[in-house]
Amino acid sequence: MSLRRNLTLGLVAGGLAVGGFAAAHGLAEARQNKVVVVRFLLGYYDGAGRFVPTAGRGATNVDRNAIIMFLFSGAIDTGPNARASLPLTIAEQAELDAAQAADPDFDPAANGYEPGVIPRKKSTDRAAFFVATGSVNSTSVSIASPQAGGTAVQAPGQFFKVLKGKSGAAPVENRLMFNPRYAASTFNTPNQIDYNPTGLSASTQHEVFIDGGNNPQQPFELLRNLDGDSLGVAFTTTFTTTNRYVQDFTRPQIRSTSPTDGTSNVTSDADVEITFNEPMDVTSFVTPRFQGDDAWTVNTRYTNNPINGTFQGRNLLLQVRVKPQTGGEVVQIRPIQGFGRGPSEIEVIVRSGVTDISGNNIIRQIQFTFKTVFNASADQAGFVEEKFDDTFKRDPNFGPATTNPPAGDNVLATWNAPGAFSFMKGVVTDTAFTVVGPNNNNSVNLFGVIGIQFQNLHLTADMGTRARTITSASWRQSLFSSYTYPAFSLQLGHANDIVAAAGFPGSATTSPGPSPTFYRDTPVVVVPSSSYATAGQLSAGYVALPKFARTFNYDGQNPLILEIAHGGSGVAVPFYNGDRWTCDAAFPLQSCILTNFNAGVPTTSITRYWYFDTKFTYLTPGAEAQSLFYDIGRDDARILPQQLVPSIQPQGTSVTFLWQGAKADPASPTSPDLSTLTPWLSDVRQLSTYRYIRFRSTLLNNLATKTAPALDSLLIPFTFK
Repeated sequence: MSLRRNLTLGLVAGGLAVGGFAAAHGLAEARQNKVVVVRFLLGYYDGAGRFVPTAGRGATNVDRNAIIMFLFSGAIDTGPNARASLPLTIAEQAELDAAQAADPDFDPAANGYEPGVIPRKKSTDRAAFFVATGSVNSTSVSIASPQAGGTAVQAPGQFFKVLKGKSGAAPVENRLMFNPRYAASTFNTPNQIDYNPTGLSASTQHEVFIDGGNNPQQPFELLRNLDGDSLGVAFTTTFTTTNRYVQDFTRPQIRSTSPTDGTSNVTSDADVEITFNEPMDVTSFVTPRFQGDDAWTVNTRYTNNPINGTFQGRNLLLQVRVKPQTGGEVVQIRPIQGFGRGPSEIEVIVRSGVTDISGNNIIRQIQFTFKTVFNASADQAGFVEEKFDDTFKRDPNFGPATTNPPAGDNVLATWNAPGAFSFMKGVVTDTAFTVVGPNNNNSVNLFGVIGIQFQNLHLTADMGTRARTITSASWRQSLFSSYTYPAFSLQLGHANDIVAAAGFPGSATTSPGPSPTFYRDTPVVVVPSSSYATAGQLSAGYVALPKFARTFNYDGQNPLILEIAHGGSGVAVPFYNGDRWTCDAAFPLQSCILTNFNAGVPTTSITRYWYFDTKFTYLTPGAEAQSLFYDIGRDDARILPQQLVPSIQPQGTSVTFLWQGAKADPASPTSPDLSTLTPWLSDVRQLSTYRYIRFRSTLLNNLATKTAPALDSLLIPFTFK
């Protein structure tokens, strides 16, 4: 029943005349028109409680915590006025505890709290006051980001009603708000919400869709007006976020720390918590990457106090996160290995580089110190640190020309590479391999006066039976040639099954000539039509073909067809005047089909049962390295995941590790007992009962961009009783 019908019947009960009742009854039967979306806005609320739009339909560079506002042509069903509630922050819990301690008759409910297992408070945020329910849900109003495979993920956030004015609590019936700064807290309890300081996903396109019209897609999940009608017309638009947040220009302030400065008797497994007055960007809290690294914004370390023993001045390995249910205002720092048995003196430094989610940094650096209590049962910390600055731990029996060469076409990773600092790195180099043909003391006059087109077949076995990214090619020549050939083009492709099984069709004197039907896929044009001169390109008995404009990804499974066409030199020279290629008898006979052209007209198509000495170069897919055994000094240590610097490699590259362990030799504990050697394992934590460990690392290159990964250091942390 509509609001107008309720109003009408109320007037009737008040004593309308019969004629008035009839008129009112007619009014009651009138229905609300179907509504449509009039405006779609993105923006924020200012200090005066006014919505400030900054973007609209199809917008890009939208702030991650921008609020979405829908304006409809009429009232919509958003359910009852359900007041939103939030979990208490750490500071609010302390305030509640203090108020209850000071007043035995303190009534939490009367003071805006909701008692329970987890105390909550009623929201005072005007942009998150009444939760929108009724016909509003994530299906009826979809705000989602498409994912791979055609799926979509609903954006984090919560729907709210829009209030009239700054201080009033009356909703605006034709408006709906989606606030990504909050999210649902408890299933099936819509008024309980939680903080979502990270907002929308960064650099992501979101699709907005509200079903409606005459043939809706989801007839049972529709946004409806007050009479239960869906939208008159379905609504759809998109917007794309950036990696920024709404700028507030206010610098964050530190409210408190835990432990506080000068605290004693802190437990060995305590967390360090820093409370700010607004949500902080946890990615700006950068910990030291290795001992001696100064590119950090937050650090927890042992002081130089002698009570710290051998750990004096050493950084602790840290995990940093936003503490749950704190609205992004509490940053929690957790030492991975704890503080040790103690007593120890710990120093925490927060530099001015840490920022809130709008990018504002704190005004000045803060620093506080505390002492831990002695705990005989606490774990002690240990480290294995490799900076690749020497070859002491590198296995000299691993690599090229050894019994354990790098796999496939990988090369040996560079250890202690020259440069500003030492590191282990991969390389993306051009590596040559040669495909040769039979030598019957003939030369092949392919680069001559008249134009020519030919296809040369290279078998899979001759190509190394492995996938390679080919970057260039060259041919052997007995004499130097310096002619220029116009309209020169070169392409590579894989042969089809017929050619792969029996070679090119035709006899030695007649053939159909080169044909695109001999390929199994579309060939790659690596050298587009251009002029080509061999002068100055002779190297080690090979003349380079034109430099490839594109690489070619050979699949390692099918024969390769190399196809060349050119317009001829136009210079009449003797046949044997250096304008030829020689052949080699090291490999079995294969075929090359060719067609000569004279003034653009084909004159001869033949199949030659040879192919030419060809040297291809390819990009190395990666690099490998293997270490000697590291002695961690104990056989009861609990090994933690390795720490790599940098932890993120260039796009399209990666670094992976395999680990192997051995027990100590009972007769000589300072040596590994190879009879206890484990298989190669992907998780170093599985070696927690092994005193000796070593690694084998594979560095995968990005061949498309010719970039390779590199490591500054490797740290293997462990603890022991």
